[in-house]
Amino acid sequence: MKIELGGGLNPTKDYINYDIEDLPTVDIKCDLSEGIPCENDSVNEIISFEFLEHLPKEDGLKLLRECYRVLRKGGTLTIGCPDLDGTISMWNKVNKKEWNKLHYLYVQIYGTQEKSTYFHLTGWWTEELMHILKDTGFRFVRDSRDKYRLNLDTDPYFPGDRPWTADEFTSLKIYVEAMK
Repeated sequence: MKIELGGGLNPTKDYINYDIEDLPTVDIKCDLSEGIPCENDSVNEIISFEFLEHLPKEDGLKLLRECYRVLRKGGTLTIGCPDLDGTISMWNKVNKKEWNKLHYLYVQIYGTQEKSTYFHLTGWWTEELMHILKDTGFRFVRDSRDKYRLNLDTDPYFPGDRPWTADEFTSLKIYVEAMK
């Protein structure tokens, strides 16, 4: 079984989409801060993109432990979310008159805030997340940012006139893979 946590309106094909939102694209509606409704050692693969930052820190840590619980031995977890370290670094480099870049960085930190579930509640950075995953019991934890490098011309979340280079944009994201 392959599951996606927090896939919302844009779930990944061939994954069961678990989300709190009541949407036609959601396969299993649930509050993931209360756990993953799966049996122990029952899932082959978990992916979660642009979701972990929407949880309070303690709930995010609990969810990572839940991922470990439900994954089979050899199962994989892939997480993608904003990189707080990269975002702050970029904020300090950007000309403060470049409003399109500043707006995107603001959204990286705080979320779009269009509704209550669109706020970012926790900032993560790559080294921290990798350390937490190792402490949770995961092995073969690695930074997989290059594997998930986005095509800026086709990314539906990337607004407007594409003010970033691919390298700049990649520095704003975390992509980490881990194996149980």
